[in-house]
Amino acid sequence: MVKAAAIISALISMTSFAYDGVLLSKTTNSGYGMPSTSSNCEIYANKVVLTHSSLGVQVVNTKNISLTGDLKRVMSFASRGPFETQIAPVDGPTATYYATLANGDMLQRIDLLIDAGNGVKRINKSEASFGLRSLIDKNCS
Repeated sequence: MVKAAAIISALISMTSFAYDGVLLSKTTNSGYGMPSTSSNCEIYANKVVLTHSSLGVQVVNTKNISLTGDLKRVMSFASRGPFETQIAPVDGPTATYYATLANGDMLQRIDLLIDAGNGVKRINKSEASFGLRSLIDKNCS
C-alpha cells in the first residue's frame, strides 16, 4: 500500500496534461433505501467537482487543485489489469471508479472498480488502479 502510494506520488509529480476533460471519477449511490442519495466526483487537471444529491436537492462544490505528473503512464499501467469479477449484492449501494486516458483524439475509459448493484462487481487489481482509487478517495471526500 505504501509502495503504491509512493509510485503514484512520484509519477504524478513529473508532467502536465493537455486533455482538459475529466481524468478520474467516482460515483456512489445509496441504492433503493430511503432516502436515496448520490455523490459524483470528477477530477480534472486543475479542479475537483464534487456533487451530492438527495431528495431532489443538489450541492455542488468545486475546489481548485494542481495535478501534475505522468498520470497518462499510471493510467496506462492500470488499463492492463488484472481484473477480477465477483458476485455482489443486487439493488444495494453502488460505487464506480473510472479513469479517462486520452490518446490523441481517442478517449479510453479505464475501469478501476465497478459495483453497479447488478450482482457483479468488477475490480481492477493492479497496483496502479489501487493508487488511482486512493487518490480519488483522498480528493473526493
